[in-house]
Amino acid sequence: MEGYFNNKSIFTLINKWKKQLLILVISVAIISYAASFLIKPLYKSFAVLYPINLAPLSDENETEQMMQIIQSNDIKFSLVNALNLNEHYKLNEKDPLYLSTLMFKFSEYLSFSQTEFQSIKISVLDENPKFAKLMVDSIISSYNNKVRNMHRIKFKEVVDIRTNEINAKLKEIDSLENKANFFRKEYGILDYDLQVEELTKSYYKLLGTNAAKANDIAKIIDNLKTYGGEFKALSQRILDERNALKVFKTDLEEKTTEFHKNITYCQIVEKPFVADKKSTPIRWIIVLFSVFGSIILGLLTIAFIESKNTPK
Repeated sequence: MEGYFNNKSIFTLINKWKKQLLILVISVAIISYAASFLIKPLYKSFAVLYPINLAPLSDENETEQMMQIIQSNDIKFSLVNALNLNEHYKLNEKDPLYLSTLMFKFSEYLSFSQTEFQSIKISVLDENPKFAKLMVDSIISSYNNKVRNMHRIKFKEVVDIRTNEINAKLKEIDSLENKANFFRKEYGILDYDLQVEELTKSYYKLLGTNAAKANDIAKIIDNLKTYGGEFKALSQRILDERNALKVFKTDLEEKTTEFHKNITYCQIVEKPFVADKKSTPIRWIIVLFSVFGSIILGLLTIAFIESKNTPK
């Protein structure tokens, strides 16, 4: 047959069998066009999103991060529950191949792609145009919930850590205050720097006029000499711990606010809509490929016949 094509013009072959080829082409065109009506039409709904309010998790950019999350199985299984996809796709959870079949359905009817402008396009095909739009809306909602839960888990950990740190600081400050109160009660030390200056002045004033009071002041001055340094260090430590406590409380308030935030994590550039025209099947493409394939097959058949009928 290869030799036959080398020795005869293809145009001569087509001219010889043109009636048969024409009948074949017309027959295949009619049959393929009629068969295309047996294919259930699918309608497409889509949305285009930009990622916003995403915190960096790794070296990936926000668009890549959004794509990773929106394609996750968590999002897909949330659709199963929210839209009762088992019934819609006529699936049985007891089927041993249930998960494989479900994932095949997703791969067949759902698609996610990154545009040249760093946005994400979600496309859904379905026999029901309203359901296709509903699925796109549900994917967007599930994505926002997924990211929101991820952020809340992260901030919940920080809130718990800060709460424990604040409780520990309060206990430490309370312990330090008890020690300071002991010095105040037992040794009359209230403010080291102020008392040293004032008591010294009072001592020398009373020294010649009121020996008893001067003696009482002298005892406090002795206590300041003995315990003043320790009390002063203790007071400074209490001040430092209170300042640290303020920082922890401020950070806790910020993280608690972040934890309770109810914001979205995507900006919808193109909203999904209910399609009024089917996306598939495209009948002229089916007819075109069917006719083209029939011509190739017809020519191969003709060449085979001719090669058999041609004397060697």
